[in-house]
Amino acid sequence: MITFATNQRHIFMDQLILTLNTLSTAMFLLGAIFLFLRANGNRARLLLSATFLWWFLDNTNRLIHVYMDGQPIIVHEFFSPFFLIFGNLLAIMTYPFAVETIRPGWINWKRGALLFVPWLCTASIYFGTLAVTQEPIAELNDFADFARQIGSFNVWFRIPLFIMTFAYLCTLLYFMTRYKHYYDDWCRENYADTSRMDINWLKYFVWGNWGISIFFGFMVFNMGDWAYLLHQLVIQLCFGLTLYKTLFHENPYPDNFFRETMNEEMAIQLNETDESLLLKGTYTDHLEEYKMIFEEWMRERAPYTHMDFKLLDVAVVLPLNRTYLSRFFNDGYNASFSQVVQDYRIRKAQEIFEQDRNITVKEVAKNCGFISLSSFHSAFLKKTGLTPRQYKNSIAVKQAMGS
Repeated sequence: MITFATNQRHIFMDQLILTLNTLSTAMFLLGAIFLFLRANGNRARLLLSATFLWWFLDNTNRLIHVYMDGQPIIVHEFFSPFFLIFGNLLAIMTYPFAVETIRPGWINWKRGALLFVPWLCTASIYFGTLAVTQEPIAELNDFADFARQIGSFNVWFRIPLFIMTFAYLCTLLYFMTRYKHYYDDWCRENYADTSRMDINWLKYFVWGNWGISIFFGFMVFNMGDWAYLLHQLVIQLCFGLTLYKTLFHENPYPDNFFRETMNEEMAIQLNETDESLLLKGTYTDHLEEYKMIFEEWMRERAPYTHMDFKLLDVAVVLPLNRTYLSRFFNDGYNASFSQVVQDYRIRKAQEIFEQDRNITVKEVAKNCGFISLSSFHSAFLKKTGLTPRQYKNSIAVKQAMGS
């Protein structure tokens, strides 16, 4: 009776794992197709599409072994070097997408190939040494077997292979931590609405890959089917969220902006072709004049009501390039471009609410240039201390009392 119940549990677990693996395979295939079709020249989407395709092939290979050979999806082998090396390769494939998202254009074929050098060297040292010594790859059964043979190069050198996965993840986490605030500053200084450019979700991609790698480690040490089950669940959550966010993410930088360097200031110098940059003294002397021209333009033309209003649009009325346009707002208003534009949009929204009691919040948001209701709501609340609906209701109360 106990044996029957145990067998039933094994059958249920095998079916559940097979179902999850099938769902992951379908997600990676559909994701690769959607990302490719909606790339429109966006290299981050193309790189993520390639990553999805690679993971699709891995999952497909597992399913083929189940349906064709009757072999299980999980390789029940303790601390296998082949499993470690292939797992490292899957982890490395996620790296270029994250780099391209934060620093578009920096990744090229040469730099992309360099990412694989540590992995390739470590794997070559391991298998090259075994080939020279003509030593067969030792098969381990459990931790006790591993401890007995730890003194052998065949066994202990698998530890660097295991650590390498987390080393890549550490460098990716460091990269994102170092450059994210530069990315956020660029968005605020160059765009009026940055809600579609936000990359806070990218941290979930990085930490999700940590979760995937941790459960991969449990699988490497053959710690049960539950490790593979959780591994698949984290994969679906991590890559599912990444797919959704990437499809709607807008790149704030010009194409290939970082092709020569990761530094914004250096990239601007290398990419700047506008010769209208004025001398520092001339720019300072004309600052108040520029403010008057800009404010008149904003009052009469109201360009901020356009959803795609950006920093370079101001060059229509001011003879400045990107560098000095950014300085113009910092020096003239002690604020970023997005903060100045948000102020204009909020004041416009307040005027509309006061003039039309029947207008909807959604219509006001659209008329003032906000991309979404959520961005309008957060900006209005931050500026006035009230939500748009609360402000609208307060206006209605004041008008009713006045009548």
